[in-house]
Amino acid sequence: MKSSTSHLPSLFSSLLFIAAAMLFLSVAVVMGITALASLFTNQKVQAQQTIFLAISIFEVVLLLIASFVSIQRFRGQPFAA
Repeated sequence: MKSSTSHLPSLFSSLLFIAAAMLFLSVAVVMGITALASLFTNQKVQAQQTIFLAISIFEVVLLLIASFVSIQRFRGQPFAA
């Protein structure tokens, strides 16, 4: 019996990471639009809103790195080229 060289849990986790990154990216886009809208209307920009925007972008970056590592493991390739 020949064993499979692909690692299926890595594929499923990479799909989950990408879905979570899309969710956080959509939250970041909404927060960015509302922050820019409040700047253009000469209203005060809430500090909590900009912090939440920065956190969402940071989480998207982390999730995309994790999905890249998972995809590389699924393909059976090393993490660094």
